[in-house]
Amino acid sequence: MNLIRTAFTATIGLILNVTIHSQSYSNDKFVQIQSKTKFIEEVVGRSMTHENGHFVVNKNGTWAGLFSGQSLAGKWKWKNGFWCRTIENSNIKPDCQLWQSNGSELLLIRNKGKGKAMMVK
Repeated sequence: MNLIRTAFTATIGLILNVTIHSQSYSNDKFVQIQSKTKFIEEVVGRSMTHENGHFVVNKNGTWAGLFSGQSLAGKWKWKNGFWCRTIENSNIKPDCQLWQSNGSELLLIRNKGKGKAMMVK
């Protein structure tokens, strides 16, 4: 059972570390979402899709979605300009992400803006 759990956790880790788009986003006029109020306006309650699935961030501090066929859920909070999330029933470490918007798409960058990026619509 531990081997299955380890394999599952490793798979989810890879899924969440995938860079959906490898291009540079500097010319796409993305602006950082800097406040919880702005984050709630632009993100909360919106069904977001990406190449490997979809997810929604809820106002009550939870999030849930489907990533490469696997259901994932967790909790989130806004901390110092970053969206910080945990994943339930997983060994994956919490991650604080920088979120940017260009009005129609969102760019999520892991590790406080220093990690891999994921584009969502």
